[in-house]
Parts: sequence; structure tokens; C-alpha cells
Amino acid sequence: MATSTKEERVLSIINMLGLKEVQDSLIGSMDDRGISGGQLKRVSIAIEIISLPILLYLDEPTTGLDSFTSMEVMSAVRNMTNMNQAVTLCTIHQPSTELFELFDRLLLLANGRLLYFGPTSGVIDYFMSCPWGFDYQVTSNPADFIISIATGSKTKSGSLSELLDYYKTTDLYESNKIFITNLTTTEASSSITTM
Repeated sequence: MATSTKEERVLSIINMLGLKEVQDSLIGSMDDRGISGGQLKRVSIAIEIISLPILLYLDEPTTGLDSFTSMEVMSAVRNMTNMNQAVTLCTIHQPSTELFELFDRLLLLANGRLLYFGPTSGVIDYFMSCPWGFDYQVTSNPADFIISIATGSKTKSGSLSELLDYYKTTDLYESNKIFITNLTTTEASSSITTM
């Protein structure tokens, strides 16, 4: 790869992740503060995406960050995902409402089984309209609501298992089977390139 192409890629990633204001700064050391914790997380993500992957997996990218910095980091990841037309998978524990709303789709597991996979914007309605009719308070954090369902604290004894079985009977499950099939078609896989 030509040096000019490398430089263009680095500048593109700096812009995607909102690091332009610190691009010439020292990251820091044990003795010198350097850049902020949020900026450091974004630099770590930048290192992982330098090859512009179409699939990026981030395991708990907000761990150890306050809510403001978490939002800053995940907004940058969302921006990068949109600009690069990539797919980003994240594990996030206890996101704020604002952070939760950055995600397009949610995969929710309970006891190692699929409890919900679908639009993030539809998860509350899904659980409110299921046969168990979970009650959601509009002022609640949606992530806290679904975590309480997934851990069984909102369900009666034995009903979490029934709720897990219920997902496979839904139209959402059927549409997800089609969605996943379409992801694995020859046309989709032929558009994947490596560098």
C-alpha cells in the first residue's frame, strides 16, 4: 500500500472517531496525563479498525468509563460504522438510555439461549405485547427493563423458560431466519473484500 494511501486512511479514521483535535498529542504515560480516557478508548478502537473491517466486534468498549465518556466513545463508533458501512457488534453492560438508543439491533440472551433478536426500537413493545405482558414505565431505562426480564427477576418461577420458547413462535423469529439467510447468500459474500 502506498504511503499516501496509508496517510489518507489514518486521517479518515481520525475523523471518523472524532480524534482530530488530539491527532498530534501524546497518548500519555505513567508520568504524563496525555489524552482523556474517552480519547484513549477511541485510539484503541482506531488501532483495531485501521484495516477498515466490514465486521467489528467490540467487547465491552465502555467498561471503566463514566456515562459521558461512554456516550462519546459509542457515538464515535456509531459514526465510524455509518461512514464505513460496517457491521459493529458490541457487548455493553448496563447502558444508559441514550447509549442504548444508538444501537439498531439487539441480541438478548438468557441462560445461553436467544430471548430476543430484533430492532432495538421494538424490544419494549415485544415484551409488553408478549403473553406475559410485562409492564414498562416510560421513565425507566429500557436496558434495565430487558435485563430484569432476561435475568428472570420480572418473571414468575418457570416462566423464563417459557418466554425463551415463545421467541421461536413469533413472526420476529421467522423474519430473522430470512434476514440471516440473506446475509449468507452468494451475492452478499461476494461483496466482501480483504486487504
